[in-house]
Amino acid sequence: MSTSKKVLIGLGSVVGFIVLLVGLGFYLLRGLTTPIYNQLDAIKQGDMVKAYSYTSESFQKATSLSEFKHIVTSFPAIYDNKERSFYERAVTNNIGTVKGTLTSSKGGSIHIEYQLIKENGEWKINYFEIPSAGIAIENEPTSFDEKKF
Repeated sequence: MSTSKKVLIGLGSVVGFIVLLVGLGFYLLRGLTTPIYNQLDAIKQGDMVKAYSYTSESFQKATSLSEFKHIVTSFPAIYDNKERSFYERAVTNNIGTVKGTLTSSKGGSIHIEYQLIKENGEWKINYFEIPSAGIAIENEPTSFDEKKF
């Protein structure tokens, strides 16, 4: 076998291994966004009780259903979500993090970060965070206040 064929086989093996690792990563994290999509669908359909059911016990202890409704209806990109893009997913010590952008049907969008935990074998939304708009000046504290629910 020639040297060039060996190099091609070696490169193909490396690329195949990388593709396998990326695919495995997506497979292992696939369930992380399920409660988020389910919650956003329930909110859009106006079923706040169902949407609230996708949150963790600790979320529910800290935030009543009434407060949850108020929070959700304060952000059109949440209650009138048309597009959802989740560009970052991670799990560390059984805590999942999902970051993304929600866009309303009128075009407004927000960045959002979810933290999820496992309860009874299912991912539940422990909190979500919406950074407010603002400007950060180099070497100065940030001038925006993040909202965490």
